[in-house]
Amino acid sequence: MKGKYLGKAYSANLVPGMSYYLFENGKDYFYVSRFNNKKAHFGCYEKTPFEINEETREKSEVTFIVSSSGQISFF
Repeated sequence: MKGKYLGKAYSANLVPGMSYYLFENGKDYFYVSRFNNKKAHFGCYEKTPFEINEETREKSEVTFIVSSSGQISFF
C-alpha cells in the first residue's frame, strides 16, 4: 500500500507530505520504503502519522517454462 507521511520532520528519512510504500509490521507499525519492495525498507515506524492513499496489489509471481522446442510459456 502507499501512504503519505503527515508527521513532523523528526527523522532524516521521513519528509512531511511525501508518499512512501508501507508494509504492515504487526498491529501498530509499518515498514516504510521508497520502493515497492519490503526488503528495501529504511525503517519501522508507527502507523499513526501516515494517511493511506492507495492499496497496491501484491505482485504475482510469473513462472517461465522452456519447452524442449525452445518455446517459452508464461504462467
